[in-house]
Amino acid sequence: MDKSNTYLFHYFYVTSLFFVFLFQLKSLDQYICNLMYVSWRTTLTESLHSAYFQGRVYYILNVLREDIDNPDQRISQDVERLCKQMSTMASRLIVSPFTISYYTYQCFQSTGWIGPVSIFGYFVVGTIANKILMGPIVSTLFEQEKLEGDFRFKHMQIRVNAESVAFYRAGKVEHMRTDRRLQALLQTQKNLINKELWLYIGVNTFDYLGGFLSYIIIAIPIFTGIYDGLSPGELSALISKVGLFFLTAHGDLFLIS
Repeated sequence: MDKSNTYLFHYFYVTSLFFVFLFQLKSLDQYICNLMYVSWRTTLTESLHSAYFQGRVYYILNVLREDIDNPDQRISQDVERLCKQMSTMASRLIVSPFTISYYTYQCFQSTGWIGPVSIFGYFVVGTIANKILMGPIVSTLFEQEKLEGDFRFKHMQIRVNAESVAFYRAGKVEHMRTDRRLQALLQTQKNLINKELWLYIGVNTFDYLGGFLSYIIIAIPIFTGIYDGLSPGELSALISKVGLFFLTAHGDLFLIS
C-alpha cells in the first residue's frame, strides 16, 4: 500500500509539472501571437499611411475615385482584421507541416500507400468543392463590407452635423436616408447568409465524411487479410489509431488551405 501511494504521488507530481509547463507554453504562444499582431498592424498601417498622405492621394481616393469605397475602413478595420486572423493562425501554420508529415507517415505505416493517397486526394477534392462554393460569396461579402462602411459613415455625418440637422429640422429626412442605407445593408446580409448556407453544407459534409472515409481506408487491409494475426482488441486499437491519424492530418491540411 505504501509503495502504491508513493507511486501515485510521484505520478501526480510529474503530471502536475507537465500540465503547468503546458499551460505556460500555451500562454507564451498566445502572448507571442499578440505581439506579432501589434507588430504587423503597426508596419502595415504605417505603410498605408505613408501612401495615403503622400501628395493629395487622400483627396483623390475620397472625392475623385468612386470605385474605391471607404478608404478609412480599409486602413483601420480591414487591416486590424487581417493582422488579427494572421496572428491567430501563425502558430498552427508553423506546426501544421510537421504534424501532417508525422501523421501521414504513421498512416502509411498502418495502411500502406492507400492511406496517404486517400488523405491528399480527399483534401484536393474537398478544396476544389469548397472553392467552387465560395466563389459567389466573395463578391457579396465585398458588397456587404462596402455597405457597412456607408452605413457607419452616414451616422458619422449625423454626429458631426447634428447642430445643422437640428437647425433645419431635418431629423425625419435623415431618419429616412439612414433607414434606406440600413435596409440595403440588411438585404445584402440576407443574400450573403443564403449563399453561405451551401458553403456550410459543403464544409460540414466533408468534415463528417472524413471520419467515415478513415474506416474505409483501414477496412481495405483488414479484409485483404493483412491484419489476420491481430486479436480483436489489437484490431480495435488499430482502427482507432488510423482514424486519429487520418482526421488530424485532414484537419491540418484544410487549415492550411
